[in-house]
Order: sequence, then structure tokens, then C-alpha cells
Amino acid sequence: MTGGDLKAAAAGNLDRARRSYSERAWADAFQAFSHADQESPLGAEDLEQLALSAYLAGRDEEYLKALERAYNAHRDVGERLRAVRCAFWLHFRLLMRSEMGRATGWLARAQRLLEGAARASCRSFAWSPRARPTR
Repeated sequence: MTGGDLKAAAAGNLDRARRSYSERAWADAFQAFSHADQESPLGAEDLEQLALSAYLAGRDEEYLKALERAYNAHRDVGERLRAVRCAFWLHFRLLMRSEMGRATGWLARAQRLLEGAARASCRSFAWSPRARPTR
């Protein structure tokens, strides 16, 4: 297969995955997202959809792996709150599996990101015109 053929196949799998996801065909969405991901790494939003599709198709390990990748993808581009949401769901699922050590680790990651987001918001506010007294 040529490079163009590979891109077309990846785009086809990704389109099929998104369509299956919107139709709530979880097993089909999981398979299509997985194939698309093998051809070209998925973006953060698609990774979240892969994770949810995996979970709803009964693929718990794949759910955790995809959600961890989504967390990293969101964190790496500065989307802290979306990363926090991924960390929370990782924490919650691991807690339900009685994996306390891993669950606690994900909760701590979420808390650190939230603290960092709060500090960044405070710094932004301090530099905003509304934070400075007028004369």
C-alpha cells in the first residue's frame, strides 16, 4: 500500500469509528478506532471516544490504556481540565476494581493539575486590567 492509500484507509476507519460511536455501536466503534489508531495515532478527543467505546464494549484494560493516553494528550497541549476529567475517571474505575494504589495515584495527578490551573488563573487575573486599581 502506498502512503496515500494508508492515509485513505486510516481516514476511512476514523470516519467509520466516529459514525459507529454516534450510533452507539460500541463494539464496532472500538474496533474501528483501534484500527485507525494503528494506522495513525489518534488525537485526544478520539482517544476519549476509543476509551468509552472500549468500556461499553466490555474491554476494561483497553479502556484504561486509551483513557491514560487521552489524559497525556490533553495535558501535553495544556488542556488541564480535560486531563483532570480523564484522571478522575481513571481513578474511579481503578477504585471500583479495588486497585487502591493506582486509583490514589490518578486522584493525586488530578489534584496537581487542578492546583496548577488555579495558580494559572490567579496569575492571569492578577495581570488583567480588572485586577489593577484605577486612578
